Amino acid sequence: MNFGGTIRLNPVGVFVSFLMIVLFLLYLRSGKQPDEVKYVFQKKSLDKVNLKKLLIAAIQAAENGGKEVIKVYLNGNLNEKSKGKTLEGANDPVTDADMKSHCAMYYSLVDQFPNIHVRMFGSIKPVT
Repeated sequence: MNFGGTIRLNPVGVFVSFLMIVLFLLYLRSGKQPDEVKYVFQKKSLDKVNLKKLLIAAIQAAENGGKEVIKVYLNGNLNEKSKGKTLEGANDPVTDADMKSHCAMYYSLVDQFPNIHVRMFGSIKPVT
């Protein structure tokens, strides 16, 4: 073993390595990559969501939706309509309670977390 020896770097290898690193960094800065990678080099932080607060908001939204269902049930006017037929041919009903609870839950989450995309499934339109 030669612990006192010297290491000689090939100047062409060093130049090619340096050039590859520069080209890679230029590629990352070009904007043709996912936002997460771009933010690392632009020193911007991504929007962060506290999951504890999100869970609390989701529970409150579910409670608000349940309260809307109870209001419509106590009112006695369900206004049942059909969304259509299922694959088996059965009726797929929707009531005012469904619509109002959906809107209460959806807008409760959207108001508290405007940067989060809340996905809606189905074709329920807001009831005013």
